[in-house]
Amino acid sequence: MDKLVQISQFLPAVKDRYYINSKGELFTDNGAKKMKDALKNGYVKNQLCHKDGTQKFYFRHRLVMMCFNPVENQDNLQVNHKDGNKLNNSLENLEWCTNQENRIHAVKMGLAASLKGSTNPASKLL
Repeated sequence: MDKLVQISQFLPAVKDRYYINSKGELFTDNGAKKMKDALKNGYVKNQLCHKDGTQKFYFRHRLVMMCFNPVENQDNLQVNHKDGNKLNNSLENLEWCTNQENRIHAVKMGLAASLKGSTNPASKLL
């Protein structure tokens, strides 16, 4: 079994009951119960309880990166799925990137249209 990491070590506001592994699997009840996936725009997300009783949705790919590859300015970065598959949340498939880098990768992978010329909503047609 892949090593489980307690999410609250990296997100102190979250209750201590949540664990994640580098494959992107999320568990509760001290690692005994695998959590079900919810989707938003094709990305896996989960609602986690905070210690103050509030709840918040977190995207799984961000949780994996925050727990297994934290960086200083991660709040200003996005997480890129290297293979373009939004459901593949394993650590090996994820990387931190800027918005621009993520956009360029999406265009190269055929996941987003290039916004040049008349396809750019900011362009002025003469």
